[in-house]
Amino acid sequence: MATKQTKQATKTVTKFDDKTKYNAYGLRLDKRNNEQIDATKADFRMIVGRRSNGKTYPSLVNGVKNFIDSGCREQFAYVRRWDDDLKNNAPQLFNGLVQDGWLSWYSKGKWNGISYYRRCWYLIRTNSDGAVEEKCKQPLAYGFAVNMAERYKGPDYPHIKTIIFDEFIPERTAGGTIVGEWRLWNSILSTIIRERNDVVVYMIANTITKNSPYFHVYKIDIDAVEPGSICVYRYSGGGTLALEYCSDSGETNRSVSKYFDIEDSATGNMIMRGQWETDAYPRLPRKLSHKSRTVMKIWLRCEGGKVVQGNIIETDYGASIFWHPKTTPLQFRYGDYVYLSEWDNDYIDSPTVRSQIDTSNQLDRLILRLIVNNRCYYANNDTGEKVKYFFKLK
Repeated sequence: MATKQTKQATKTVTKFDDKTKYNAYGLRLDKRNNEQIDATKADFRMIVGRRSNGKTYPSLVNGVKNFIDSGCREQFAYVRRWDDDLKNNAPQLFNGLVQDGWLSWYSKGKWNGISYYRRCWYLIRTNSDGAVEEKCKQPLAYGFAVNMAERYKGPDYPHIKTIIFDEFIPERTAGGTIVGEWRLWNSILSTIIRERNDVVVYMIANTITKNSPYFHVYKIDIDAVEPGSICVYRYSGGGTLALEYCSDSGETNRSVSKYFDIEDSATGNMIMRGQWETDAYPRLPRKLSHKSRTVMKIWLRCEGGKVVQGNIIETDYGASIFWHPKTTPLQFRYGDYVYLSEWDNDYIDSPTVRSQIDTSNQLDRLILRLIVNNRCYYANNDTGEKVKYFFKLK
């Protein structure tokens, strides 16, 4: 009599099944994830911190997870500043969660790859030879570039529930922000969101510089935000923004840190510890007293209302400027030199209040020449960054 043999399938156990190291969604417990900032339920969720501190990866994981859980319906948008950045990074964007096996684990083997074609990413399953056996018919995500915002008007994206704006603070060598970027960014938001109110926007960046226009327009005093904190801002229209300044959890592996942890390296401090990356600016030597040698004072009212005072001082080597933050309200007399980041009609009758350098003015030319020729001293590096950003110097 023949006996019927049954073959029982055994589940493959992966590293993601180890709940002492990974949470229910396959994110490492000893690494930063989005759980805390997501708990705020804010409409905008801004995340800044050092490189490789778990900012983009968990955001992408969340987008893929929602797409799979919704039966391939809930999509997301991935935004970069420049279309070249999008094209260059798009094919490799999901390499991390594909190559470490997360995608195959979470989809229970249905999908093991993600392909990119014409601004869209698709879930795929490939065989051992790399040939595509199945491709999801619906896009997982759409790519957008801020500088191309005007080209996206027209189509609807009703299934996009999450927007990820990656690298919203540009690298120093990446060309900076775009002229009119705030309008373009809002154009993309309008194109995607339309009249819905169920979209969450993530804005992610490394701690490159505090002088980002986004901190200004979202009314964030970034100087007052401490590492490891989450601040929530509420706006008159009813919207909310949560800002997380990532703590230095999940520190860069010591075997890798030798490449970045260089003494007095601003970039190394940003990569390793999440400190803001600033240039080193010269301090006022002890032998010079700006109080006794000041011949004139000037003021910069920077974005966000921060005021920097400049003392033009006489030295044995000619004129210099000592720049330092002004902590008291800006009060000046008629005829004092004040530069405004944005023009204010209250000062229209004052001939020495201006919003930019006037190269036809002798004093303006002197100020610009002293800055460009490094004839300036600064109270700290943050002040130097504000001055450089104010005058739009590279």
